Amino acid sequence: GSGKSRAGSYRERNWSVSQLFQSPAISYVYERGWRQGFEWAGFPGKDEEFRIMQRLYEDTRVAPRSSSESVLDVSCGTGLFSRKFLRSGMFQSVVASDYSQNMLDQAFEFLNEREDTKFSMETSLTLVRADVGGLPFQSK
Repeated sequence: GSGKSRAGSYRERNWSVSQLFQSPAISYVYERGWRQGFEWAGFPGKDEEFRIMQRLYEDTRVAPRSSSESVLDVSCGTGLFSRKFLRSGMFQSVVASDYSQNMLDQAFEFLNEREDTKFSMETSLTLVRADVGGLPFQSK
């Protein structure tokens, strides 16, 4: 070459957060240690976080309770809260979505192997790979 620089011909890619959470290693360690770091950072812990969500859900309800309610767990990761939604009995349908296929694979594995995931057979679960910026769901 002539030594001249061509703008735009080389672009260094930075490791983004979305790429980080697509890693099989992160999917594996997320509930096996990573998530516990949230409590060290001041989060109240998964059980209290879920109770907060339940109160928020009830406090912001705009329609009477229905036996066919659904919940969308956006950026569900390994399905930690999706499993809590399933066990709560609050919803007939749980849709768990994440951008990372590895996270969804881990969620599926946890749902199939853990004893703490027992839930009513009337509750349906759908795992969806989706970008939160372009979710494939219509508003009601």
